[in-house]
Amino acid sequence: MGRALSLVFKYNLRSVAVRGTDAIMTLAGIALCSAVVVVVSALDEGIERAFVSSGSSDVALLLRRGAPTETQGRIDLEAANLVRTLEGIEGEPSREVVVICNLPRRTDGKPANVLVRGIEAPGIALRPGFHLVEGRLPAASSAEVIAARRMAARIKNLGIGDTFAFGKSRFTVVGLFEAGGTADSEVWAPPELVQTAFDRAGNFSSVRAKLAGATEEQRQASLSRIQVQLEGNARMPLRVQRETAYYAAQEENAAAIPKALGALLALFIAIGASMGAMNTMYGRVAARSREIATLRALGYKRPAIVMAFTAESMFLSLLGGVIGCLLALPANGWSTATTALSTLSEVTFELRIGPTGVAEALILAAAVGLIGGVLPALSAARRSIAGALRDA
Repeated sequence: MGRALSLVFKYNLRSVAVRGTDAIMTLAGIALCSAVVVVVSALDEGIERAFVSSGSSDVALLLRRGAPTETQGRIDLEAANLVRTLEGIEGEPSREVVVICNLPRRTDGKPANVLVRGIEAPGIALRPGFHLVEGRLPAASSAEVIAARRMAARIKNLGIGDTFAFGKSRFTVVGLFEAGGTADSEVWAPPELVQTAFDRAGNFSSVRAKLAGATEEQRQASLSRIQVQLEGNARMPLRVQRETAYYAAQEENAAAIPKALGALLALFIAIGASMGAMNTMYGRVAARSREIATLRALGYKRPAIVMAFTAESMFLSLLGGVIGCLLALPANGWSTATTALSTLSEVTFELRIGPTGVAEALILAAAVGLIGGVLPALSAARRSIAGALRDA
């Protein structure tokens, strides 16, 4: 084992620097593969953070029975008003209207689905991350809205003072806000104005309310009491869940397509990088036939040869993996968007590179090096001394 390790460090790893020219393409392929893995992981992490940070465990979300999302169900005025009578609710509920508005992107002018939320003061209070970045809140009697700062940067006509057509009405943007999570992908307006614009007078999409209780056990008991009260209730045909549970389900849908496409792209690149590593190592073995014969003549056994050339391949691959991770680092914090399949609206988020993505990239790089190095290493070890000298 000692002689094998000595061979690895004194001969093979040193030869990487000496003979590095023929390894550049392999390094480039593995670096690209690793960078893709890191970016895909950053996409996943960014989407997850956007949705997970959207919900609060002490807020109950009530939707119409059978409606999977806020955009797909209607709650009549009577049911929405009766929510405040439920035991287990603390404070004033927030009756909200959610619709989709089609607006052009700033970059290419193509249409994007923007979620517009009719929201009351109690609803803003249930979102502790909310703060105005610029401007003011909309007046209740005026056709005014506030837009998420991140959406205003992506979508035309959402800057302060801009106007846009929405349903039957035209609205003016009077403020920009940040609230965290998916709220940073929304436009907010008084609910009655949204109802009027879309002929939805007396109808709401959801109701939010704070769960009573100072501890988790008490809040869970409050949620259970609300569920019991809603069972078979004809006047309130609603279902209730924690806001965190709702957004966790939305996250799975939103991340599905980017994760699948990214994983497929990484797989194809990894296969190509493995073939490239294998081709490079076969070439290195063929070019060093005389050296391999000399090593055999000096007494190095076949297992030592296999270990040495496999280690050389894995070292090259890990080096490419590190380069790929470094190339991907500038993507951290980039703002982008995806389409939430459940609502068909754009959700903005920031790429977040974490240790998980880096570890996955380095593991994949090592695997590529192992796969690409084993067969050439076995080929080198199987050569007889005479055959290696003859090929040289």
